Amino acid sequence: MNTKYRKVLICAAVVGLFFSSTSVYAWSFGRDSEKGERHVERKMDKLVDELGLSPEQEEQLKSLKSSQREAKKELKEKMRSKRAELREELEKVDIDRAKVDSLVAEIKGLMGQELERMVEGVLLMKETLAPEQYEKFKNKIGKRKDKGEDYQGGREKKRGRCFWR
Repeated sequence: MNTKYRKVLICAAVVGLFFSSTSVYAWSFGRDSEKGERHVERKMDKLVDELGLSPEQEEQLKSLKSSQREAKKELKEKMRSKRAELREELEKVDIDRAKVDSLVAEIKGLMGQELERMVEGVLLMKETLAPEQYEKFKNKIGKRKDKGEDYQGGREKKRGRCFWR
C-alpha cells in the first residue's frame, strides 16, 4: 500500500508541475505581446524593402494581412468549438450517430471555408504585387518552407495531429 500511495503522490506532483509550467509559459507570451507586434512590424518592413513595394502596395498588403488574420481567427474559433463538441459526443457511452455526422459535416464546411480564404488571399496577393514582386515573395516563402518553418515566423508545423486534439 505504501508504494501505491507513493506512486499516486509522484503522479500528482508531475501533473501539477506540468500544469503550472504551461500556465507560466503561456503567461510569458501574454506579457510580450508588444514585443511580438514590434517583431512582426520589423519583418513587414524588411519584406517591403526586399520586394520594393510602393506605399499603396504596402497599405494594401497590411489591409489584406489584417483581414486575413481576423477571418482566420474567427474560423479557428468556430473549428475549435465544433471539434470540442465532436470530442464530447464521441466520448459519450451512447453516441448519437446523426449528431456526429452533422458535426463532421460542419467541420468539413469550416475547412472548406478556410481553404477558400487561403486561395482568396493568394489571388489578392497576386493582384496587389507585380509579377516580379510576387516571384520574389514566393521564393522567400519557399526558402522558409525548405528550412521547415511555416508562415508564423519559425514555429515548426504540426503534422499528424488527430482532429480532436
